[in-house]
Amino acid sequence: DLIKILDLADIDLFPTKYPYRDKSIIELLYATGILCSEITQIELQHINFNNNTIIIRNKNKRDRVVIFWDKAAQYIKKYIEYERISIKSTEEKLFLNCKNRPLGVRSIQRICQMFRLYLEDNQSLTPYILRNSFALHVLNNGMQLEQVQKLLGHKTRSSTERYILKKKNWDIYIKKAGIIIQLFLF
Repeated sequence: DLIKILDLADIDLFPTKYPYRDKSIIELLYATGILCSEITQIELQHINFNNNTIIIRNKNKRDRVVIFWDKAAQYIKKYIEYERISIKSTEEKLFLNCKNRPLGVRSIQRICQMFRLYLEDNQSLTPYILRNSFALHVLNNGMQLEQVQKLLGHKTRSSTERYILKKKNWDIYIKKAGIIIQLFLF
């Protein structure tokens, strides 16, 4: 289902005025495991397209660097080129709404809900599910817990350890989360 949406679906048919923006958001949420509130705070100056990294500033003023893949970079670049207003300052937020104001958390949630419409049985798709899917995916592919902790921005190991419990119940979680994990395994 999501494979069609994110890989095969014609972006021109998405029910949105900003298909590149919305696709970029979904890609970044999964590719980086960042929080919904963190994606709304990304400034243009935080993005480095040379090495596909973003500096994430969380509420505790602790910075971390996350890596995103080329596919996400392509959509972000297309969003900036075709949909976003002209850049006046690198301190501007990356993702803007139709009034050229920074997107809020609720807008990000709505974008996820829009993509949910394409799933069978109207399965749930939330920023939280994408974040959990990211963590489970990298753990399943052999990343150490300490590395996942840094990527997710967790202060304590115990915050990250809950993903190990989910990893043990991988099949159950995949069913619960829909087909999101499979989307990025191909």
